[in-house]
Amino acid sequence: MPLTDDVVVRRKDNRRAVALEERLATIEKVAGRMFATRGYNGTSLRDVAAGVGLSPAGLLHYFPDKAALLEAVLDARLGTVAAEFGLETGDGETFVRGLVAVAERDAAQPEDLRLFCLLSAEALDPAHPAHGYFIRWFSQVRAHLQAAFEDLDRRGLYRGWPIPPAQAAVNVSALRDGLNLQWLLSPDQVDFVATIRGSFQPYVDLDL
Repeated sequence: MPLTDDVVVRRKDNRRAVALEERLATIEKVAGRMFATRGYNGTSLRDVAAGVGLSPAGLLHYFPDKAALLEAVLDARLGTVAAEFGLETGDGETFVRGLVAVAERDAAQPEDLRLFCLLSAEALDPAHPAHGYFIRWFSQVRAHLQAAFEDLDRRGLYRGWPIPPAQAAVNVSALRDGLNLQWLLSPDQVDFVATIRGSFQPYVDLDL
């Protein structure tokens, strides 16, 4: 509550909290880069600690173990995509356009895509700490795609029949995942964004 009606109270920043957030962001950035090149299994806490100028014990002050660090990296790199690209509006057209925008971002900054591919492949092992994370991720992607296609169908913008929206969601998400690897391995041979746009054309009446 302000002390008066006409004076803006300026509160001092909590410098310790700001410094902590900056240090956490630095650790997550370095760890993400290492996970994207070496995978989770090929990266040690000692590697990450050295990358940020800490001792292993010092790193454990911020993250209790490597699994906690992985969760933070996934949340920072992947968990923010929905909010950043408007994928939570419930509007089918916005969702589809958002996925194309994500593809454009991935093509320009492929580190997150490489991180996603390496970690999701490792997570096929049920013992991997991200196993459940990626099961939920792919399930949510299919569910959101299906909901987007169903919304477009109600608006007369879905043209995929006789393929129902649920199957179209599987088809589009599967093409995206397969394309990720092909493009990362041979970026000069695959037009990544154009293929993503084209994957929607059989199903939606939108100019993408």
